[in-house]
Amino acid sequence: MGLDIYAGTFTRYYSGNWKTVIQQWSDRTGTPIEVVRQNQPKDVLTNVSEIQEISEVWRDHLANALKAHSETSIFWIESNDLPYHTDKPDWDCFGAVILWALYNEQKNVIPNDFDKEWTSSEIFKKSLLEDYKTIYPSLTQDCEIWLPIDIQFTFRYSDPTEKEVGIASSLRLLEDLDKLNNATWKADNNIINEWRKEIDPNTNSFDEKAKFGFSILYDLAKFSVDNKTPMKLDY
Repeated sequence: MGLDIYAGTFTRYYSGNWKTVIQQWSDRTGTPIEVVRQNQPKDVLTNVSEIQEISEVWRDHLANALKAHSETSIFWIESNDLPYHTDKPDWDCFGAVILWALYNEQKNVIPNDFDKEWTSSEIFKKSLLEDYKTIYPSLTQDCEIWLPIDIQFTFRYSDPTEKEVGIASSLRLLEDLDKLNNATWKADNNIINEWRKEIDPNTNSFDEKAKFGFSILYDLAKFSVDNKTPMKLDY
């Protein structure tokens, strides 16, 4: 299964009122494709009003659950017509960014080639240990949803479809990405944007894969923060 990342309201996401970059390409070229998602439920809701209500109730329940842990306001607008943004790093380039961060904080020598079995690497396994301390928590701690809320921690909670996932702040994700860039590449925004356009994501270069994935994550995190909207993995 491939990996896309979506930034926009849950209402728009769960009502299907958005298109992956591959679907957008299909529309432009007239090439037929079929999008198959992992564990797609058969009884998917289609009523937009119901989906928006569920998304708003979920948001408000989350706000209530976090009261004991944070005094920040937990709120964003849910709607089916607010802007969204999406892109496709696939698992390799997404994983390359995570692994790049882990190599940086563990101060290990970074290999030239990217290992597609990255979740089996010792550097990744070490990050799964209970006492592991990371300086990039919103990036490396198995999050699938990032919310436009000002919290300092990651946590696990059921998403609007009742699947338990890791959740973090997209504000913190953007900070973690800035921290990683400043510690390694030190690239400005123009260079980061060029990585998305110029790098072939199928490269074996660890550095190039990480840069490609980073450019997508960085762009989407900025969209989430600027538009005060959630961001989530789609697979």
